[in-house]
Amino acid sequence: MAPERVKEMVARADKLGVPRNSGMFKNALDTVQNLSPETISAKMDFLRRALGCSKSEVGIAVCRSPRILSLSEDNLGRTVEFLKVEVGLEAWYIVHMPAMLQCSILKWLMPRHYVLKVLKAKGLVKRDIDFYSVVCLGQKRLVEKFLDCYKESVPWLLGAYDAACAGQVPLEIKA
Repeated sequence: MAPERVKEMVARADKLGVPRNSGMFKNALDTVQNLSPETISAKMDFLRRALGCSKSEVGIAVCRSPRILSLSEDNLGRTVEFLKVEVGLEAWYIVHMPAMLQCSILKWLMPRHYVLKVLKAKGLVKRDIDFYSVVCLGQKRLVEKFLDCYKESVPWLLGAYDAACAGQVPLEIKA
């Protein structure tokens, strides 16, 4: 890549507000290399409207996870709506934990939401458990922490979780 092009990419990444000494700066560079300034601006406006927050709040999300700008508006919109409507998260929470926007609704977010929903309804976990901490768990750790230890109380939950990961909403969870 020509030195002028590198300088241009660094300047565009700087405009996103990601500090150069941050581990996210490389992601910001990758993002601006693949998207036009107009596309970046349009995605930031879309996020502002979808989240119902300010331009500076969207800037916080982008600084924490620049790759969200690479997602389609359709994908971003569906994920924001799921997190706000189904999970009940506030915009400020999503802004501060934007990595969730990169997760698959069907294969990652929804199954974890269903597990928490069932465990909360049965009084087995605290109602204020942090959703993002559950989203960050790998499959093995999630099974250990939230499924295996409650198999006596909710024996069908692991099967329901597996079904949810396969894109099916188990009847036990619909109720």
